[in-house]
Amino acid sequence: MIEDTTLSETEVYRRLPALNLIRSESIREATAELSADAPDYFWTVPASTSGFHHPACRKERGLWAHTLMVSTAVERLVDSYEQRFDIEPDHARAAAILHDQRKNGDPAAPSDKSASDHDLLMADVVRQKMPLPKTIADAVSEHMGAWYDGPEPSSPLSELVHNADMMASTANATLAIPGPIPEELEHLELSEADV
Repeated sequence: MIEDTTLSETEVYRRLPALNLIRSESIREATAELSADAPDYFWTVPASTSGFHHPACRKERGLWAHTLMVSTAVERLVDSYEQRFDIEPDHARAAAILHDQRKNGDPAAPSDKSASDHDLLMADVVRQKMPLPKTIADAVSEHMGAWYDGPEPSSPLSELVHNADMMASTANATLAIPGPIPEELEHLELSEADV
């Protein structure tokens, strides 16, 4: 059994500089609190063991890097979605940070590969543990689209998070990540995003 530890507020903000993109203090704090309890594996495992994702995200700590790439993709798309559909940008930002925090399943007995219901598992965590808007949990549960066990995007917000995840999962697309880049990710040779 793997023992997970809760990160300090300072540490979670250091690891996830994308939190600073969330303008709403209550959403930012709730997202940080949930992220402080992310399973230990979230910070160490590759984003993919099957050859998908950017090559840097197939390495150690790749899931963490992928999450930051999704945050960058959301920033690139969010203005268009906000203007066209009147979505709440901070809901997309929070969902991007939270979407894969149960990627390898149950923290007590993690799989060595992606859990097919990881989207639903994390959405349940969001719904049960935090007073975040329902739209954030919905976007987390729908981020996989037609893949895995979860539902397809049913709203523009969910579609935005799904599209950002697909962009960041593309093997030949390199997205910079919000900085400052945590020292543990420097070996991945990613650039700092101008967000």
